[in-house]
Amino acid sequence: MNTVWRWLPTLLLAGCTGPAEPAFDQAARAAVIDSVRATLDDFRAAVATMDAERVASFYVADSTLRWIEDGEIRYRSRDEVVGAFRSMEGEVTAIVLSYDGIQVTPLAPGVASVVTGFAQRITRKGGEEGGFAGATTMVLRSEGGRWRFVSGHVSSR
Repeated sequence: MNTVWRWLPTLLLAGCTGPAEPAFDQAARAAVIDSVRATLDDFRAAVATMDAERVASFYVADSTLRWIEDGEIRYRSRDEVVGAFRSMEGEVTAIVLSYDGIQVTPLAPGVASVVTGFAQRITRKGGEEGGFAGATTMVLRSEGGRWRFVSGHVSSR
């Protein structure tokens, strides 16, 4: 009996190693990373067009969408994304989005996270330029052969 009590803490701690790494082989990991990066490139191109519907198509259409900016939930639906872009019509003439240091992590089949720096340059009617930069984290889910944003968080510098 004394031997069991001596080894019990070691046995209990052995079971507390944390969650296992998802079972992805190297080829599957590389494919997820490449396809998520391609989605981010497509998203930047969509933002540059300022087409509200095209931009919103990158977000999930269900009630799981949550996009947070500087401590505030900004978007809970594609309709809110569309509304945000449409509110700039006539005032904003160009948006250029860039990413810096993109890190894609496959989490499970069909789910990935992204951590990256970003900068967004905005040109207003009359030529005035401004913008903001910071860091963003995102969770994407594969749906119908496309990656879509489920959630994201943006922190401005």
